[in-house]
Amino acid sequence: MKRLGIILFSLLPLLTVLSCGKEKINSSSDKFYVMADDPQVNGKMVTLCGRVGSSLDLSEVTEVGFYYTDGSSVPEDGSASWVPAAFSDEKHFSAAFSVSAYGKSYKWKAAAKTGSKTHYSKERGFKTDPLHVSSVSINPTLIPLEVDQSKEITVTVLPADASDKSFTWKIADPTVASASEGTLDNLVKITAKKAGETTLTITTTDSKKTAEATIKVRNARPDGAVDMGTSVYWAVDDLYDRDSYAATKYYFAWGEIKSKSSYTKENYVFYYNNKVNYTDGLQNGVLMYTRDAARAIKGGNWRMPTNAEYLELKNACNIVEKYENRRYVTVFTSKTTGKSITLYRDAGCYVGSDNVETDILNLNYLHADLGSDGKPDTFGGGNPEYYGFRIRPVSD
Repeated sequence: MKRLGIILFSLLPLLTVLSCGKEKINSSSDKFYVMADDPQVNGKMVTLCGRVGSSLDLSEVTEVGFYYTDGSSVPEDGSASWVPAAFSDEKHFSAAFSVSAYGKSYKWKAAAKTGSKTHYSKERGFKTDPLHVSSVSINPTLIPLEVDQSKEITVTVLPADASDKSFTWKIADPTVASASEGTLDNLVKITAKKAGETTLTITTTDSKKTAEATIKVRNARPDGAVDMGTSVYWAVDDLYDRDSYAATKYYFAWGEIKSKSSYTKENYVFYYNNKVNYTDGLQNGVLMYTRDAARAIKGGNWRMPTNAEYLELKNACNIVEKYENRRYVTVFTSKTTGKSITLYRDAGCYVGSDNVETDILNLNYLHADLGSDGKPDTFGGGNPEYYGFRIRPVSD
């Protein structure tokens, strides 16, 4: 008999060979000459065990091993996948190897070859351990839509070869939007129903991992607005005072709804008792609409933008700085819609001696909310908010 040394077929170094349960071999139910024992499984690693029966002359055995398939019956014509094995004693042989998938069922037979003949055991089966989901994410995490508009979003479940990558979805307010299966397995189709905001939650079947995205359904796009792929529409032009013919008609102090020929602390609407009282214009931390120049002048759903909406615009766009008409401007071009808007920087509002800024956070435009210092935010500058600034309105 040709004696084989112990061989491990493994993708992992120094893998410990799992022992075979020899006492479970049932010679009455296995085929005449070769018997199979219960397999041992660890992840995608499997140890198969067999035994040469007493009816087979060991001196005639030239090779032992295992044939296996990925679920279908194992044919006895040598076409199945073959793993050679090694004897651990006079009759028992085994092989440890890695299969291709987690959480998958396989069928196998032990085999012993004598010359041109192959002897097979009864067919057995094993299933590899599942690879559990570690995380799930949604792209994009902000889903701006108009009423009756639909968009497919991508759900990514990791690891990519997880055994069960299925997931369910839930929308917190189904009157605002609905969700359905997308055109591919990892896509979910969101359809807007009415203006409002709600949350989409994805939950994986395995491991119950979750991810959330915000669905913002906007009203119909108003005249003079452009869709920049953000949660709000942006006005094409800066706000101006229609009742003014002065050069300052594009300038407003925070909380004032009319432009002025000059901007000082003393003529500021919130200045009295030798103190600026910014919070007088607030409602829930945001400038109230009666003090919002954009709402007062343009009407509808127009208003001053918030700090978060400026940052959203920055993240949604490719940004280029230009010098036009003796002024530096910043051009924002949406990564999703391809639309562009241009924001101007007024003389006297620059930071630095060269009048050039590469960070758009230095744009001096008013926000509708207060900053952490309790004062209205502007992009950079250091100029007091009772000075006049340009405003680029937004609309929900």
